[in-house]
Amino acid sequence: MGDLTFYDAAFPPHDPPAADGVCIYIGGDATHVWTAEEIGMQAARYRLPIFVRSNPPGPGAAADVAAALTRLKVIRAPKGTLIAWDMETAADPAYIRGISTGMSSGGYKVIVYGSESTVRGNQVPDGLYFGAEWTGRPHLHPGDAMTQYVSFAAFDEELARPALPFWDTRPVAPAKPATVSQVRKWITAGQSSLAELAAAHHTAASTILRLTAARSPGAVFPANVAALVNGLAAGTIDPRKPMPKGLTLYLPA
Repeated sequence: MGDLTFYDAAFPPHDPPAADGVCIYIGGDATHVWTAEEIGMQAARYRLPIFVRSNPPGPGAAADVAAALTRLKVIRAPKGTLIAWDMETAADPAYIRGISTGMSSGGYKVIVYGSESTVRGNQVPDGLYFGAEWTGRPHLHPGDAMTQYVSFAAFDEELARPALPFWDTRPVAPAKPATVSQVRKWITAGQSSLAELAAAHHTAASTILRLTAARSPGAVFPANVAALVNGLAAGTIDPRKPMPKGLTLYLPA
């Protein structure tokens, strides 16, 4: 998978760009907190909630964490996903340490947004930086996990590394477990050879022996079946003759 494209806007744009993901504002000193309805109207697959604190520490890290967790619960953001903390041009490592610890305890991972000239001053514990560098061309600034590269009147656009744990609205379904082969037990009547039995049931003699071994105690043939197999292998038993009566074999159902 290549890098992911995102857009963000203070208010949901009427004509958003085609993108893999959308940034949604959830609180702090954001211009507008997106409603659940506004979030649900976005067609982009991935979501990145953003909490804004441009004047840290504001009411304090603990209060901001509590506000963010409350809002994330309201919009049903899955635990384990990524949350952006918008610091604009501010740098406050102590505040960010508190945010990172609190959000981690709440079940979320934090990436810090800010101007490229200041964002690393926040010393993010997990090392995830979301820098703003408006070159007008899609790029990832060295050391960034996500970069905002252009700002328009209605929205901004970003590029992000695909391995980040974004909120995925269309998660890939887990693979279904392999179907267990169905088998049936067969007790020989002393009337057909192993090859004739296999042909009559549209299978191979080797398949019958494999299924029989797999379902025998300890995956070891019973003595009477082992005697048949060893005799056939050594050439002391004629493969054209009927098998002894009373052998327990397993065939595909």
